[in-house]
Parts: sequence; C-alpha cells; structure tokens
Amino acid sequence: MLRRTGEHQQANALDRSDVAHQKEGVQRSPDPAHASRRRARRRLPLCVALPVLVGAAVGAGVQLVALATVSRPGAAALAVAVGVAAALCVRLVLMLHDRARLGAALAAREEHFRSLVQASSDVITVCDDDGVITYCSPAVTGVFGYVPDEMLGRRITDLIHLEDVRDVHRRIAGLVDGGSDGTVRFECRVRDGRGNWVETESTVTDHRGNPSVQGLVLNTRDVSDRAALEGRLSHLVHHDALTDLPNRSLFRDRLRHLLDGRSAREHPVTVLVVDLDRFKAVNEAAGHAAGDTLLMQCARRLRRLVRGGDTVARLDGDAFAVLLEDEDERSGALDVAQRLLDSLNAPYAVAGREHVVGASVGVAFSGPNTSADELLVDAELALRAAKRAGRNRVEVFVPEMHREAVRRVELEADIRRALSASEFSLDYQPVLDLHSGYVVGVEALLRWNHPRRGWVAPVEVIPVAEESGLIVPLGRWILEEACRQVARWRRAGFEIDLAVNLSARQLSAPGLVDSVASVLRSAGMPASALTLEITENVLVDTEDRTLSKLVLLRELGVRLAIDDFGTGYSSLSYLQRLPVDVLKIDRSYISGIGIKPELTSLTSTIIRLGQELGLTVVAEGIEEPAQRDALLEMGCDLGQGFLFAEPLHANDVVRLLTERGLTVTGPASRSAVVEDDDDDDRGAEVVRLRA
Repeated sequence: MLRRTGEHQQANALDRSDVAHQKEGVQRSPDPAHASRRRARRRLPLCVALPVLVGAAVGAGVQLVALATVSRPGAAALAVAVGVAAALCVRLVLMLHDRARLGAALAAREEHFRSLVQASSDVITVCDDDGVITYCSPAVTGVFGYVPDEMLGRRITDLIHLEDVRDVHRRIAGLVDGGSDGTVRFECRVRDGRGNWVETESTVTDHRGNPSVQGLVLNTRDVSDRAALEGRLSHLVHHDALTDLPNRSLFRDRLRHLLDGRSAREHPVTVLVVDLDRFKAVNEAAGHAAGDTLLMQCARRLRRLVRGGDTVARLDGDAFAVLLEDEDERSGALDVAQRLLDSLNAPYAVAGREHVVGASVGVAFSGPNTSADELLVDAELALRAAKRAGRNRVEVFVPEMHREAVRRVELEADIRRALSASEFSLDYQPVLDLHSGYVVGVEALLRWNHPRRGWVAPVEVIPVAEESGLIVPLGRWILEEACRQVARWRRAGFEIDLAVNLSARQLSAPGLVDSVASVLRSAGMPASALTLEITENVLVDTEDRTLSKLVLLRELGVRLAIDDFGTGYSSLSYLQRLPVDVLKIDRSYISGIGIKPELTSLTSTIIRLGQELGLTVVAEGIEEPAQRDALLEMGCDLGQGFLFAEPLHANDVVRLLTERGLTVTGPASRSAVVEDDDDDDRGAEVVRLRA
C-alpha cells in the first residue's frame, strides 16, 4: 500500500512537471520509454480498480447463483474467494501486459541511444582507472580507421603522441584522484589506423560510480580542420602577407627566446636591420605592384645569403631584419652585412625594367644584459646613422648613438615648445652682385637661443624638425617672418630679394603652393622677389607629383634655386626637366679655388653650364678676395660669404644698408667710393651702397 501511495505521488509529481513544461513551452525529448511511463501512470487507477470490479462482479454472480439454487452455508465465502481469484487473475494479466509493454519501451530506448551513439561523429570510449579501453563506439572506424573490437584491451596512451602523453596522463590522473570536478578536457594528437597523427579534443567524465558504466568515459572528436585553420591564422598573424617572412612580432619573440637561452659569457647575438634607400621612387615611378615585386625579390636575396638557423624578417615597409644566431666573431657578422649590402645594390628586374635602389644596414651586438627590444632599437639607431651618413653603407651601433637619439627626442620636444613660445628668430646673410658690388638680396637663416642650451645651430635643429614633421610649421613661420621683414625693406626703398630654404618634407606637404601664395599676399611682397632654395638631392629624387608643385610655384612667379649644387648626383641631365632659375655652388668648391686645380676646373665648368642653361649662378662661402677675383674671371654673377658679411640681425642689416653698404672693393667696382671700416673685426674694405 505504501509503495502504491508513493507511485501515485511520483506519478502526480511527474504529471505536474509535464504540465509545467508544457506551459513554459519546453519541448521534451521524444523518448519512447518516457512516453510509456506516462501512459502507465495514467492507467494506474484503472489497473487497480478493474480487478476489484471484476472480482466483485464474479463474487456477486456466484452468490446469486448459490442463492437461486440452494441456499448453502459458506456460499458467501465461496463467492468472495472466487471474486478474489478472478481479480487476481485479471491483475496478473494486466501486469504481464504492462511488463511486455515496458520491455518493448526499454528495448526501444536502448535502440534509440544505440542509434545516437552509432550516428555520432564523436568517438565514445570507456576505460578503467589504468586507461585500458573496455568499450569503443563504432564512430572510431570513421574517425580513426579502427574496428571497435580491436580497441578493446588497449591503453589510451598507446595511441597518443609521445609529446602529449605526459599532459594527458596528468589530467586523467587528476580526475581519478578526485582533483577535478568530475570532468577534464584536453587536446592531443592521436595516431589513426593509417599511421597519421590526428589533432583531437577529448572530454573525460568520471562514471566509475555508475553500475551500468563503471569507468571513465572519453568523448573524442577530430579537430584537425580547426587546428589547421588556427595554424593558418597564427601564421598570418606572425608572418608578412607579401613576402611570407616573419614579421616584427615574431622576430622579437625569436630574439627574446635566443637572448634568454644564451648567457653573457657565450657569443653575442647579432641583429642587422636593412632598409632600401630609394624604394619610394620605384613605387611612384612604376606603381605599387612593381614595388611589391621588388620587395619579394629583396626577401629572396636575403634568404639566400643567410644560413638555415638565421632568421630573416620584414619589419615594415621596405625595412628588413636579420638575426644571426651562431656567428662567433664580429668580423664575420660585418662580412655578412657587407654581402647583404652588395646583393641588395644589384639591379632588380621588375616589369621589364631595371631598378637600382641601394640599401643601408645597421648592425648591433648584444651585451651582457641587453634585452630583445633594446638590441632591435640599437640596430635601428645604427641604420639611422647610416642613412644620415649618406646611405649605401654599413654602420655598427655605438653607445653614442643612443645618447644622440635621446638628445634628439628631447630636442624635438624643445622645438615644439619653442614654436609656441616664439623663441626662434631670423638672421639674414646678404647676397651681392660681384660685378657691380650692389646688395641684391638676403638669405633668411634660422636662429634659436635656447633657454638652457644657449644658441643651437640650425644644423642640429633642421634634421630633427625634418624627421618629426615639425619642419612644416617651422618652415611656414620662417617664410612668413622673412617675407614680412623684406617687404618692409622694399617699402623703405631697398629693392632686395629674399631667399628661403625649402626642405623635402615641406616640398611633399599638401597645400604648399597655396601656403606660399597666402604668405606673399599677407606680407604684400611680389612673388618675383622670393627665391625658394631646394637641395640638389631633394630635386633629383623629386616625384612627378612634387615636380608639378614646382611648376605651379614657377607659374606663381616664385624663383627656384638649387642649393649646395655639386654635392649630389654626378648626372646633370635632371637640370633640363626641373623648373629652376638659380644654381648655388657649394662652399666646398669655392674653398678649393686656387688651391685644388680640380675644384677650380669644376667650379668654372658649373658656371659655364649655368650660363648655357640661362641660369643665375651664386657662389656660397666666399671668404678670400682671391676667391672673389677668380669667380669674377669665371663669369660668376652673384656671391655671398664671410668676406662680405656674416648673417646679421634685421636691425644690423638696416643699419648697413643705410650707413655703409656691404660690397668689397675690387676691379669690377670702379665706380664705388671706397672707405675703410675700422669697426669691422675682419678689416674688410666696404663701399657705400647706392640707394
């Protein structure tokens, strides 16, 4: 009776659960056994009442028959006995029927789960505490190529890669010892029936306490496709997409690993950083596709020149790095660097054309406590030094380069601050007509009186401003200030011109032509009075887009000059395509006049070349009267230098223009009135400027 009561309560609870699930919209699994149990619970009252009713009916019938025939003692007992017997028989029949139905439901359930296991793509394995397999699902045939029966009795670890066995054993042992929450997961390589290693992922659940299982259940799946995809993604993350070389991140990891595993007493680690010198010109002239082809050729050359254990990486753009792991001597590393330089200087055949770009190399050697980042930075500092020294060379890092880099960073911050604090000023160096002695113009030169360092030379300021991009706002300020000053002098009656230096960064900056036009308009100075000086190397490397800016400046009326002429490329053919008006001969030629015959001859040749091309020639750095006289004989038009005047403050320029003039006496200045200038420290003779 208690059991029946419990069954009734359980049935009622399950029915209420079903009703709740239905109200919540939960779809239950179509388990045949579960459905049979629900139907059995619903028929339970009928199974109990039906035998009782049948027994009562039979007993009542027997009683009526006995009463209808002969009234005998015990007829009622007989009727009850017959009724009970009938009820028990009916109950027995119903129980047998239910047992048959439950057996069929159980068989259907077992078939259902067997089908799920057999149809599953995961391999289900049961093993004991020692890892011996006691059951393996049929999926093992499709996944690993084994027959389930041949897996029985084998150890799990016999199929796992030796490199993964220790980790798998540790995780399973932790599960067996109760060190986990009943489930562990791991990935390992499993050997399949063909001898190949398959990447797998397994989940192990402890079912040793389940009498129907009594073991550890492993659910294993093949994740080779996922592992391959992850491998490809990892390769893309750590390699350059164009050259397939390691990228900066992977290069640093390898460098860090090598430094961590090598003691300070062993051979130093060598890092070479390589940068192509004129790669940008290839991109602009032949297109980015040609540039990409050149980079791939460069990568192949680097690979061929290093050993198998060395690492070649592409850092970014046209910069590469080489890690030499087993180079014992510094001289050997420098030999490798020179071979790399020679190989990269050879012409590249791209799209039917040959391109020569050249390269620069920075070399750094590890010290006792050098980190990976420090060593890479040292090599890049050496590369920068090679670039500043003229390119196409190898430079080795020295500590002074790091101190110089720190100083440049500090100087950049100071330049930025000085721009906002108006600490810069301008000096002006006069330019004279060597034949007449008249001052025809001035060149604006930057000056900076630093609050702590004192006067900082332009040769220190300009390169830092150029690299940081500060040269653009600084150059704009120089142009505005100089144009305003010269415009005031011109309004005062001094018809002099202005020359201002223009850097490569300014030339490539957007809006240059509009900026120059705006400054001239604001200052009230004619464009013909302004000469923009550009160094020879910058003009030779001029791209078509930049060349169009020069043409627009010429159309605006501005004159263009090649500064430091003779210090760049030996080819002069570019003069025919550049819209220039003035050649300024570098002071290195002027200083050799009368001393070095070859420099004297070259200076004369440059002057004749300028005359034939219709260009004005200006000699820079004239310091001796003999130099001036020789330039006059060669036919040079204009000159500037300490022989005439040092760069002067604006107030000093006005005083000299109004009081004494700035031209040195000579054979060509016959009409000048000469007077001695006792105040001049150099004792130079000057003549009064005709106003």
